[in-house]
Amino acid sequence: MRSQIVLKWLVGGMAAALLAPGLAQSALLTNGDFAHPTELQGYIATGMLIGEPTGEFAQLASDGTFQRTLEQTFDLPVAPAIFSFDFVFSTDAANPPTGALFPDSFAVSLLTSAGDFLDLLVVDFFGAFPDPSDGIEAIVGAVPIDTSLDPTVTIAGFTPFAGGTTFGGRLSVDLPSLVLGQTATLYFDLFDQSDAAGSRAAVDNLGLTPALVVPEPGSLALAMVGLLALARRRRRGNLAGGITG
Repeated sequence: MRSQIVLKWLVGGMAAALLAPGLAQSALLTNGDFAHPTELQGYIATGMLIGEPTGEFAQLASDGTFQRTLEQTFDLPVAPAIFSFDFVFSTDAANPPTGALFPDSFAVSLLTSAGDFLDLLVVDFFGAFPDPSDGIEAIVGAVPIDTSLDPTVTIAGFTPFAGGTTFGGRLSVDLPSLVLGQTATLYFDLFDQSDAAGSRAAVDNLGLTPALVVPEPGSLALAMVGLLALARRRRRGNLAGGITG
């Protein structure tokens, strides 16, 4: 049992040690928590109503124009990693909007320097939809991705529309190997569809964390043999040390 605990600890430590340099070598996200004293430091904002309650989160709001965007260009890590962020989208519509083909929406995407497109999230009156291009990647030109959504996460300080419709959570994306090591631009887009509804969105806690990589079977077997041998040698040493004349 002790050797199994040692094995798990060492394998986990080796994985973290191998992955951490990949993150350190990249010019990663700037001001992911929006705590920098300069508002929206590291980001480019396009549109009238994009701001930041300083030190809290970034917020986009509809203002009658079709689109406003918050973006940042950065280097993706060379080692497997998970990209995550918190979001909230709120609209003052309590019923499906009329007068427009689509309701207001909030979309998050990533485009690499090689033209690889990751369709991360779309949120509108009807709900939050991670990986909206799932199953139609070939049609829209998107890279297949694995995502997970935790709807229990909220952004403190964000004020939703009273009586409206609000969705939020934390989206996590396993970055596909195809995009690792590339330069990429992350886009947060709020679309106003002129449907007489107001909307706003917020983002916070953008981050990259190492992803656990399972070793190749052969490598794992060699590691197990070596670690078990080490554990046995230590056990024998302890037994021998306990024998007295």
